[in-house]
Amino acid sequence: MKREKVFSKGGFYSFVVHNNIVGHREAIAIICQGIAQWLSLKKQGQVKVLDLACGGEPFVIISVMSQFTGIRFEYTGIDINPDQVALAQRYSGYPANISHVAIIQRNAWQPSDWGLNETYDLIFSGLNFHHATPEELFFLGKALQPFLSPKGIVVNYDVYRPRGIPYLRKPNCNPNNKNDIYALVPPEALSGIDLSGLGIVEYAFGAHPYDWRQDLLRISKTLLDELGADKAGAEEMLDHVARRDLPVSTEEMQRIWSLVGLETHVYDFQKTNHPLKDYLAVIMARKAREI
Repeated sequence: MKREKVFSKGGFYSFVVHNNIVGHREAIAIICQGIAQWLSLKKQGQVKVLDLACGGEPFVIISVMSQFTGIRFEYTGIDINPDQVALAQRYSGYPANISHVAIIQRNAWQPSDWGLNETYDLIFSGLNFHHATPEELFFLGKALQPFLSPKGIVVNYDVYRPRGIPYLRKPNCNPNNKNDIYALVPPEALSGIDLSGLGIVEYAFGAHPYDWRQDLLRISKTLLDELGADKAGAEEMLDHVARRDLPVSTEEMQRIWSLVGLETHVYDFQKTNHPLKDYLAVIMARKAREI
């Protein structure tokens, strides 16, 4: 996503965030409930947060932290897009209970390159995991272990594939531009990862007669039109979804992360009124031995 116009300076994504196109507000409410329960068990007044693919306006996790005024947070954000890193460094919305902010430009999918040697109590990623293959998710889950404190929690708010629909595997690159690589993790880093035992029913992209994302795109376009979105910006956003958003299901995500020792709980959006509620979920995970 380093060069995607929609996520770069002046891009359309800010409109998506501030108009709640993909349920940012609902995610904040759901995450706050889970974090409140976790903090009641943690019994500490200081929390170190690591935000993967933070973007220029880390709206969800910052809004969550602002709700817990009695907790002192240290915040580190990672993003590959230089425009987004610059925006996050200048962001004026950090609440007073965040005592330290660090934003670094790195690939959120390659922890060995981060240059970090600390552990974090809360690792967050919003609307990023839906770009990944099962193998990339497994790789990241294992790679996060050294960065997660013994009683830490991983929180992911994202788009997930509805239950009972075959998985469409992401192509290696843009079919119309071979230089536009879709891989988040170098292929050699995924060698030896065998997830065939998970029983994921999958098809190569374009090889199944039903692409469930057409329903997602239709609902999204209707919502954007109703909000009076800039047509060019809306088209860029929908094109990004059509090309790169091929997520696993929540059940598959749970099974993948169970293999790396993370025990998960899913909070779906079914009790909300958001138009995309069938596709959105929050997943919270902790090391299995701590649950």
